[in-house]
Formats: sequence, structure tokens, C-alpha cells
Amino acid sequence: MTDVFKFGKKLFTFSVVAVTIVWSMGLAALVPATAYAETCVELEAGDLFKVPGGAAVYMVTADMDSMYFPSEEIFESWNLDFGDVTEIANTCFDMYEQATPAGVSYRPGTYLLKRVESPSIYVVLSGNQRQKVESPSALAALYGDNWGVLVRDIPSYYWSNYVAAEGELTSAVPHDGMIVRKTGETTVYQVMDGMLYEVTGLEAAGMMDFGGVKGYEVADLGGLAVAATTVTVTSIFEDPTQLGNMPDTPIATGGDVMVSLSANTPAAGDILSDSLANEYPQGNISFTTVNFKAGSDDAVVKTVKFTRSGISSDTDLGSLYLYDGDTKLAEYNSFNSKVVTFTNNSGLFTVPAGTTKSITLRGDLVRSDPSVLSGKKIAFGIVSSDHVVVDGGVVTGSFPATGNVMTTTAVADLGHVYLTSYTTFPATVKADEANKEFWRMTMTADAQDMEVRYLKLTMVGTIAVTDVANLRLESNGVQVGSAMDLSSNNTVIFDLGSDPIAIPAGQSRVVVLRGDMMGGSGRAMKYSIQRISDIVAYDMEYLVPVSVAKDALTTAFSLIQPETGDGTNVDSGTLTVGLATESPTGNIPDGGTNVEFANFTFEATGENVKVDNLVVSCNGSDATDYVDNLKLLLNGTQVGTTDTTLLCDDAATDSTTFTFGNTFIVPAGTLANLKVVADTNDTTVAADATFAMDLVAGSSNAQGQTTMTALSTTAETGRTLTVKSGVVSIAENASFGDKTSTNPTGTVNAKEVQVASFTITAGSAEAADVTQIQLSDNTTGQSANYQNLKIKNGDTQIGSTINSLNSSASTYSFTPATAIRIESGQQYVVDVYADIKSSATEAGNVAYAPFNYNTNAITATGVLTNSSANSSNSETAMQEQYIASNGNLTVTVDGDTANAAQLVLGSLQQELGTFKLEADAAEDINVTDLVVSVSTTDTEQGTLQNLTMYIDGEAYGPTVNLPLAVSTGTYWNASFSGLDLTVPRSKNVLITIKADLTTFDNGGDADGRFHAAMVYNIGSGSEPITATGNSSGASITGVDLYLGAATDADQVGNEMITYKTLLSVAFAADSPSGSATGGTDSIVAKFVVSNSTNVGSYSATLENFNLTIGNTGVSATAARTLDIYKNSVSTANSVASTDWGTAHMNLADTVISEAGFTDISISAGGSVTLIVELDTNDAGSDDKLSFNVNASDVQWTDGSTAAADITSVDGLPLTAKTLTY
Repeated sequence: MTDVFKFGKKLFTFSVVAVTIVWSMGLAALVPATAYAETCVELEAGDLFKVPGGAAVYMVTADMDSMYFPSEEIFESWNLDFGDVTEIANTCFDMYEQATPAGVSYRPGTYLLKRVESPSIYVVLSGNQRQKVESPSALAALYGDNWGVLVRDIPSYYWSNYVAAEGELTSAVPHDGMIVRKTGETTVYQVMDGMLYEVTGLEAAGMMDFGGVKGYEVADLGGLAVAATTVTVTSIFEDPTQLGNMPDTPIATGGDVMVSLSANTPAAGDILSDSLANEYPQGNISFTTVNFKAGSDDAVVKTVKFTRSGISSDTDLGSLYLYDGDTKLAEYNSFNSKVVTFTNNSGLFTVPAGTTKSITLRGDLVRSDPSVLSGKKIAFGIVSSDHVVVDGGVVTGSFPATGNVMTTTAVADLGHVYLTSYTTFPATVKADEANKEFWRMTMTADAQDMEVRYLKLTMVGTIAVTDVANLRLESNGVQVGSAMDLSSNNTVIFDLGSDPIAIPAGQSRVVVLRGDMMGGSGRAMKYSIQRISDIVAYDMEYLVPVSVAKDALTTAFSLIQPETGDGTNVDSGTLTVGLATESPTGNIPDGGTNVEFANFTFEATGENVKVDNLVVSCNGSDATDYVDNLKLLLNGTQVGTTDTTLLCDDAATDSTTFTFGNTFIVPAGTLANLKVVADTNDTTVAADATFAMDLVAGSSNAQGQTTMTALSTTAETGRTLTVKSGVVSIAENASFGDKTSTNPTGTVNAKEVQVASFTITAGSAEAADVTQIQLSDNTTGQSANYQNLKIKNGDTQIGSTINSLNSSASTYSFTPATAIRIESGQQYVVDVYADIKSSATEAGNVAYAPFNYNTNAITATGVLTNSSANSSNSETAMQEQYIASNGNLTVTVDGDTANAAQLVLGSLQQELGTFKLEADAAEDINVTDLVVSVSTTDTEQGTLQNLTMYIDGEAYGPTVNLPLAVSTGTYWNASFSGLDLTVPRSKNVLITIKADLTTFDNGGDADGRFHAAMVYNIGSGSEPITATGNSSGASITGVDLYLGAATDADQVGNEMITYKTLLSVAFAADSPSGSATGGTDSIVAKFVVSNSTNVGSYSATLENFNLTIGNTGVSATAARTLDIYKNSVSTANSVASTDWGTAHMNLADTVISEAGFTDISISAGGSVTLIVELDTNDAGSDDKLSFNVNASDVQWTDGSTAAADITSVDGLPLTAKTLTY
């Protein structure tokens, strides 16, 4: 029988056509055959079953009939488990007649149905019913916007499983069978008989938020009443048949188990013996899988007995094992008289309450001489309840639970692996060695390609399991599998199923075990393969596992280890002393207590190390400096006693010996920090003295705590430190400069302007805590100019605001809520702010410094010394300030204003000009009204309409039109009123003016000419801008409003000319350039003249076309002719011709007159190609001719009287194209 008949979820289908069975299994499937599991299992209502080789699963109804599951999805909608399926003999199948309906339906409310042949949608109701849906909107409300993914096509032969319900689903009211929850709430309901029943037990079942219960969230529960009783999770799934009268599911109680043959028991098949004597046959064969189902308590299974059946003998088998999945649980205790026994008083395995565990019996065919013959029949089963023993419980079930028959087949070329050269290992390792080789061996394959897919190694020795890490296997130098650690039972398992050790037939692989040492000094270890099942090799031809041999192909497996002795010994531990990277550098404070002088590291490897004593010396720059209260801190805790004084001279003549007893022990694999601290408040210590604390080399002053080996500490030198004062200093902040009339502090009435800035710097020896800052007026009181004085660090205010300043010179103190900590040598910036009064008396006067920082302005305390660190500065004036009366606004034409251009009548929002409004540094300027003037003539102003102001590409303010009457001179004014435009101080705002152009048919002027401008007199002496200072409130006018400069001048944009249409000129894509050959009628250039910019479908007429010609080296030997054709070269298409007189006249620009050019009319949207031919026979090697069109080379007309004979085209000149001969 092949894998086609193996049961599995992916093969879970059902066919109602009996012929399919005949075709797939053959006629023999219909003939009774010898079977080993034909005693009919007694099934009960609700049981699941299948037959051998079949893929369909059935359920027993309350009437003891059978219903099939049409699909895996239907099976899973009832929350069923394939592990609960019992396999019965084919001959027992007829005991269960087909029920009506024959198939199980989807659980109600889970999916939607439709017939393959019809578009109608149905919901599934309780009782195997279906109900037609009237409106898809109801489905969206009940099943979500993506309800379409829930629709399942039901074939006609399954449709009868669903009975038509009365009526149709017409509204979004949850229907019977649905599991629902209202949006925003947590309670889950089942709908039954038009009522809501709360579902309990979801959390206990691990099904919160629906989980395994397929349900839907709805916005409205449809007004359904909530029942007084509840339902459980179990009740939702209790009757997949929906025929009623289903009894409660029988389960064992207490610590009992129910035993049955698993539906996943291995299919009958061939197992391979080796026809050659003493070679290993197939091993690790799966014979039988049995289900153990626990009751309400955990069940501890202590004994399991399997009975062999079939035409075979006990001696045909080698070892037998119990497996839970791929985890080996036990090897057999005995195998006598067909019965194999597994027993463990502590329990072979435990089945958690309410669950099922599938246990598989595996085994090896025996290696023998002669080998096991072909044709042996082997099957195993549990024949009665007394062959299973549980701890304090009762065993029930379906007996005998016997698996399928395995038949032996002898082959002569079965693949094998045998192990040799396994005695290579290191005699010693260091306790901290990484990536160390621990063991190596050679694996050899013989007849077939082989894979080693599993290897379990047992560590024998005295090391702890934490003394090694990252154990990994290498095959010929390449890692296989993942890195692993030793488990608590001293074993490590390498599951190599996805990354095996591949060994081609007849070849070998050197397999190495590597790992990292993490300790274990004075201990030993070796690694071994203890049992034949600890290594699994796989024959890649026959696809079966084969047991592994030792030393040679025909040698039986036995313990494999590198030697019989201790194996690898781990060396004694070490202690490494060093200077910590964070050990102090630079300066230390004068007068400090508990000042850190040095930080040393002590690292133990392999074993814990105890340090008995250390000698500390001090090297100083002077001969008589003493430090006081010297002590050592191990990881923050003092060890040893305190030395009251230590001389730090330039010869390091003094030293102190510290002894520790048992207080200084460094654990293996850790890094300990030892700090040397002392006081610098001895009277002998002076500023700028230097000190360095050293550790003197020890002699057997440490000891390993496992091996008791004597160790010595090494000498280490601390960094040289300099004694410095800890006082703070204060200075004017150079990054905030003096203010002037061109860069003022602000204007009168300005709020919170910066008037000074200074820095506080902590001393280089220690951090300082600042508790007060004092400022003062510079010579006189500032009450006439400033108020609301405050200081800040960044955005954080320090102390309180001083609202009113004194009229006479005064001192102002600022006290922070908590002391400001400034680290040693670090700088702290303080900015000073105040409001400028509206009546400031110094407005417009010369700049001056209003504020000083005081004598001893900073009150501070040293963090280490706890001594005064006050600043000792003299009173010093800070930055000068200048108060302006108001700001200034300057108006200019922006450099990026629109270039002079030809515009087409009827086009929209054409750019006329861009103006820059720029505020000086005094204050923001608020603009409320702005006038843009347009220079034109009395008959043309109507050509522009809907003038619009743009800022940053967005329309801003109102849309306006020019007045009928001239405003001043030749200007018509466009007034933009009611603006809320702010020009920030020291910045600018660009305003761009655009307008719609009136169409020619509606009076737009062809050849109209316009200049946008901002003029200093818009009429009657009025200025173009109404603005006020944001802080000063002053009107920005007269000398404070510049048009261009202090001497006002009109700011005028470039000229714009309007036409009915426009022509453009460009080289044709195929116009020649580059390398060329001379000839009589050579095409030397092609141009495309287009009338594509057009609003009113107007034609344009090309009246003349000349060329700008460059010439290098060409000398004509006779008169030469240049011809221009339109679209193609023919006499009829010639539009102009010219020549260059007599011989030896060089080629030059053409001078074709209007009369000499045939007019070409170009329709709206059309174009004409001008082809230029020239006699170039005179062009010699490397001579050059270039062709271009300049701005004055083209003459055209847009058809209007006003714009006759237009002699310019935007975009000219072009970039010349050059021909090289």
C-alpha cells in the first residue's frame, strides 16, 4: 500500500462516487483480506472514525448512523481534532448506516453558502438549515465589509445536506447560530431561538477575543433580548450532526486514561533487512501509534505493554523504544513471549487533563547472522486494559489497539554509516577558551548516500553544565545544525533534520564537536555516544533509517567515547588585573573628600579567585604631599581597613598593605572593580600638585578557590591626576553680540527680548552646585526702559521674574528651585530677557550696556569638597543694547521676477512680476493693504483681469481688477486690501502678481504692453503699502518705508506683451549635426515652427525666416545657393532662396527679405518643418558650418491689425548645431 492511502489533513477529501474507490485502490479493495485490527471497535454517538487507506472522516450520530465531513474546513469549524479519529476495519464500516442528511454542515454562523450554478447567497442556521439573503447590506453589517471571502461554492451533490429555512434574511439582525460581540464591548453571545445567550469559559479555554470560536463583531445586536441563562464554549461544538439527542462526550475521570489506536498509526509497508550477515538492517522503525486520552486530572502512565503479532519471532527485533513525536521517552525493559514492556515507577509520560497524547512504538530489526529473512510479518498492539498501568487511575478504551502489519524485505545494498577515529581530543583546555575543539570522529558511508539526522551526546565528567556553552558540530569544517548547550542531564541533542551531515556513498566526513569554555577549572569532561538510538542515519536511496556501526561495517554498536579515562582536563583559573577605562583622568579637587584616584579591574576565569592582600603606593610631584583616609572599594563596598595618611612623593617611597581575609573574592567569569579613594584636604596638598596611585606586584597573594592554586597579582599604574581649584567662573557669552541701530535689540513695547547672555563654567577639579545668580544695573536704574526681567537656560526659566526694576542702580537676585549642577569643566549658558517699555527713554539713542553681572555673581558649592565654589569676578558690563522706535520695511523687485515675455490672450494666471518685502532687525512688520500698479495705455488696461497675489505658490488675499481710469501717470492701481500679512524681522516675504488675460474676441489687446510695478506715489502722494510695527505699533511710512532704498524709486517689473497666439521655433529632432559629407543639395538644418500656444484657435503667419551661419575654413569657389523648403524638398514647397555672390565669398548669415519669403500660414495647434539645403561642395576636411536662429531672424503676424510684422520670438536664439566635414 502506498502513501496515497495515508491519512492526513492535506488529503482530507470525500467522494460520493464508489467507482473512485475502485480506481484508486483496485478491485482488491472490495475483497476481504487478512487483517490484524478487524475486531470491531465499539463506537459511541459523537465518535469520529475512518477506515484504513481511506481519506474521509465520519461521525456517529445519536441514532448510531454515520455522517461524513465534506471538507477539512467544515471539520475545523466544529473545533474537532484529528487526533480523536479512531480507525476501524473496513468490514466494520457497514455497522453505521448513512444518516439523513448524509454530510455534516458548516457550523452555523461561520461561513456563507451559494450553489455553484446560482449567484444567490445563503447563511447557515442551526439544524442544518440554510436561509437566502435578500440584501448584501445585511451581510456587511453581520459579517463585515469583506464578507465575500466567506462565501463557499457548494456542489449540487452536497447541497442536500442543507435544508431550506422559511423566509429570507432581510435585516442586519444576528441570526440563529451566530457567535457575536457588539463593537466596544467584551461579552460574547450565541444566538439561539432569536435570543442572546452569553458564552462563558472563553478565557479558560484560551479563546478570548473569539479565538477558536469563529465569531463576528457587529455594531448593533438588533434589539435581541439577553437570556437569563448562559452557554459554555463546549456546548457550541457539542453536536456537529445537528440531529439532536447527542449524549455528553464520554471521557475518563480522575487520573484515568482512555486508550485507542490513533488514526495516524503508521500505514502498512515494507521494512528492510540486510541480506548480508552482521550488517545493520533498518532501524528506528515506527510500528504503532496509540492515543492516550486523560480525564479531568493529569494521568501518569507508568507501564505500557505491546504484544507482537504476525509471522515473525521476538528474535527478529533488536531494541524497542517509546517516542512522543520525535522525543524518545524510554527503551524497553523486557521483551519475552511476544510482549515488550516499558515501565518506570516515576512515570513514562504524563497526559495533561482533558488532552490526548499520541505515543509511538519504534524499534530496530536485529543485526544477525543470518540476517532477518524477507516476508516476515510484524505488528504490535495493546491487547487489553491491564497492559497499561496509570498512577492511581483506571484504564479504559478500545482493545485490541493493534497497528498495521510491517513486512520485511531483504536487500543487499542497504546503506550504512560506521564511526572510526573517535579517540582525538585535547588533553587540557583553558577555562576561558572559546571555539575549542572537544572531540572528533570520522563517519563513513558504504553502499548508499547517507545522512546523519540526529546525534545525542552525553558528557561524562565533573564539570557543571554551565561550564561549556555554544556546543556545535562541524562536518568537514562546516557547521551543521544549530549551536546548543548542555541540558541538566549532561546531554546535548543535535536535531539535524533540516541540516544533516551528508555523506556520499563510499566517502567519509570528519565530524568535530566544538564549544566555548565558561569555567570548570580543575575538573574534567569527555563526550560520548551511549546508545544505538543516540545516532540516526538515513539511507537516501531507500529513504529509511539505519542503525550505525562502530569501527567497521559489520561490528556491532557499543559505547563510543574518546578514552576510558577522564578525557579532557580543565586548567586552573587565572586572575587578570588591569586599569579600568573609566579610571579618572585630568583633575581632582583641592580639599576634596572620598576623591577617586584610580579604578582597577580584576577578572577571574575558570574558577573563583580570592585575593588575600594588595600593596598600594602613591607617586607625587612634590616631596611632602600627603593624602588622608586612603581606602579601597570593591564594587562599591570597602574592603580592608582605612589608612589615615599616605605620603605621595616623587619617589613613591611610601606604601600601604591592605589585607582582606575572605572579603575579596572574584567569581569566575566576572569583572570586579577596585577603586582607590582618599581625601585631598591635607594642608600639604596645593593646587597643581600631581598624584598617581599604583598597585605593587604581589607574590602568591591570591588563590583559586577550586584548584587551590596560588596566583600573583600584577603591578598596575594609575593615571596621573592634577589638583585644581573647584571655583566657578563667569564670562560674557561671545555668541551673543552687541546690538546696534542696524541690528537693534527690539522696538519700544517689545516683549521678552534678549538683552544679555553669559556663561558659568565649573572648575576643572569638581562639579559645582549653583544656588544663586546676581545681576545689576549698569550705572543707573533701568526702570525707564525695561520691565519683567528674567533669566533662562535654553527654555527653562531660572528663579522668578522681576516685574519692576528700580529707578536707581540696583542688584537683582535669581534663586533656582533646585541647585543647578554643572559638571567639572563644563559650561552653562544663562540668557537674560526683559520687556521694553512703550515709553522707553533710550529709544533711538546710542547703544549702551544696561546690565552687569555682579561681583561674586555666582553662589556655588563644590560637589566633592562641599566647600564654597563662588565666582570671584569683578562687576562687569555685558552686551550693549539698542532700542529702536520702530522697524523698517523695504520693497524691491525680486531677482527671480518673471523675465520679459510674450503672453497669449485668453491664458490664465500669467505671471507679471515678483516683489520682495523685507523687514529690518527691529521688529515684525504687519501689512494690511498693498497696491500693485500696472503701466499700460488707456485702451489696454482691460486686457488684464483677476489680478491675484501669490505667496509661496499659494493665492493670498483678494482678487482685484484694474480701474477704468488711470490712477497716476501711466499706472493703473490694483489695490489688495484687508490683508493679514506679517514680514518677520530680519526676513523677507516674496509676493508674485499674476493675472488672467482677456481673450482677443472679448477685447483683449493684441500687441498690448504691460509693466507690473510698486511705485512710491500711487496718487496724491500716497504710498503703496499700509503697515504697522508688530511690537511698536507704529505706522511704517515715510522714512521707514523704502522703495528700493532710502531715496524712493519706483520698483518696475519686466515688460509683458500680449498676442492672439504665439510661434515657437526649435530644431527638428532629425536636424543634422556632427560629422557630415559635402554635396550639391545637402540638407544642413531642419527647424520646426509651431503655433501650439493658442487659446482662441487663431492661425499665425510666418512672414520671413533667416539663418545665423557660422563658418570655419569653408571658402566658396563659385556662387553657392541656400534653399528653404516647407515640410518636404520639392519645387512647389520652396519658400525662400539666397546665394553668396561670386567665387571665394565665404558663407555668412542669410539676408532674406520679407518679399523674398513665401508666407506660411500655420493653423492653431499646427506646425511646419523648414528644411534648409545648401551646396557644400566647397567644404574641405575638418571645415565646419554651424546653423542657428537668432531673436531677430523671424518675422510673423498673429493676424491682428495691431500686431502686424512681429519680429521677435521667445526662446531665441537656439543653441547652434555644427556640421564637421
